[in-house]
Amino acid sequence: MAAIRLANPDTDSEQVAAIYYPYVINTAITFDTEPLEGHSFREKITKSMAIYPWLVFEHEREIMGYAHGSQFRDKEAFKWAVETTIYVKESAHRLGIGKSLYQTLINCLRLQNFSLCIGVITMPNPASVYMHESLGFKKGMLIKKAGYKLGKWHD
Repeated sequence: MAAIRLANPDTDSEQVAAIYYPYVINTAITFDTEPLEGHSFREKITKSMAIYPWLVFEHEREIMGYAHGSQFRDKEAFKWAVETTIYVKESAHRLGIGKSLYQTLINCLRLQNFSLCIGVITMPNPASVYMHESLGFKKGMLIKKAGYKLGKWHD
């Protein structure tokens, strides 16, 4: 049975790290250049969940994806704006997991009275753009050459 639930930092961290690993190594979707280990995710999840939801999509004890909110900017006036993040296991793309996770995350953030969800997407990434637009996100701005990874600049 599949379920979306709050992450458990102690039991989910290794699987979350495994989902994130290929994005770090093979893509510019994340600007991280070194993979995070399970213990690093355990700390990250624990710290984040003090304020923001961290959700996982689980099917038969296997984490297929995760989504969470995080601080957008470190200024008091931005405390009601949230940066949203989602990653889905490569073998589970195009199964509706990402959209279900993201919609649940957005609903949780609304219940917490956050006023704005901000999805930051490395371009080009048409699948992510499509998913964000299908959930009501609007294009804000493009930051040219925001990060350098895998031998080239990325917007």
